[in-house]
Amino acid sequence: MFSVLILLVVPLGCWLVVARTRRWRLIGAGVLLAAVLIGFVLSFFQLPGDLAYGLVAGYVLVATLAVVAGMIVERRAAELPAVSRRSRVAALLAVLFLVVYALVGLPLVGLSWRFAAAGPALPDQSLISPLPDGVTVHSEVGTGCGTGGCETLLTFDGSPETVDGKLREGLAGQDLKLDDHGWGCRPHPIWPERQLCAQLSTENGRAALVLSDNLAR
Repeated sequence: MFSVLILLVVPLGCWLVVARTRRWRLIGAGVLLAAVLIGFVLSFFQLPGDLAYGLVAGYVLVATLAVVAGMIVERRAAELPAVSRRSRVAALLAVLFLVVYALVGLPLVGLSWRFAAAGPALPDQSLISPLPDGVTVHSEVGTGCGTGGCETLLTFDGSPETVDGKLREGLAGQDLKLDDHGWGCRPHPIWPERQLCAQLSTENGRAALVLSDNLAR
């Protein structure tokens, strides 16, 4: 969500920098802010993946073009005083930034969509590495994939009570905090569409941890 918010507000910030008159600054900011608010409202709905990513990609392209077009329209519609060298440099930097924003933002949206569309993958021990000192994996078995997620069962050597405490502490240090029932989730560090969840329990006298790689709800 945070990465999407950045994509939405960047053109607005650039327009506030390059606009030279109060009237056109307010007009452009109003249009872009309305688009941001529409995107914010739509984020509360479960849109199909193709539509959601299409809307974000479309906004990146259209907002970039809108800022450039707004600069041209403002220049022609208003009698502007001579612009200072400092203002020209600021405008040039803002336009260059917008070009980089579009060139980076569009592929990023596309890669994010492909990653999410591929669906969850079977998680493994590496997702919670390094393990706390004294915690050793006894077995690692992929239990398969279902609707929206894949699961792997890890069992550990040693006393279940000792391993339980160490795992809770170690996972909390990786932003995966487990509740009183041994359940917890953390978002993917790059892709907001995915999350890693864990369920800690005891199985056949051993501490057991079920890892699941899910699409975020």
